[in-house]
Amino acid sequence: MQRIMVVEDREDFRELYCDVLKGQGYEVVEAGNEAEAIELGFEGIDLVSTDIRMPHTENGYRLIQHLLDNHPELPVVVLSDSFGSAPDLTEDEVKEKYVNVKSTSGKASGTREIVLTIKQILSSKEGKS
Repeated sequence: MQRIMVVEDREDFRELYCDVLKGQGYEVVEAGNEAEAIELGFEGIDLVSTDIRMPHTENGYRLIQHLLDNHPELPVVVLSDSFGSAPDLTEDEVKEKYVNVKSTSGKASGTREIVLTIKQILSSKEGKS
C-alpha cells in the first residue's frame, strides 16, 4: 500500500483530503505543520502533499527545501491558495525553484483532480524504480 503524508494546518481540509485518499486505497500519515512532518519522518513515505502557508511555522517552503536536501527522490504535491500572494511564489516559480515539486494546485481544485494527479505521479515513480 502506498503511503502519502499530508501536511496541512487546517484540520477540516486535512481530514477531508485524508478521507478521500484513504478511500482511494492509500495509507495516509497526517501532520499539522512542517515541524510535525519532519518529526514524524519520511521512512516509507511515497509522496508528500503540503500547504505553503501554515501558522506557527516558517512555511511550507522550508519543508519542501528539507525534502529536496534530504529526500530528493520523494515527490511533492503543493496544495495552496497562496500562490502569487506576496511574498509567495507563483506556481511556476515553485516548480522551477524546487525540482521535487511535481504538481501545484489550489485547494479549490476538485478532489478528483487531485487524486488523479497523485495517481499519475506515483505511477510515474513506480515506472522509474
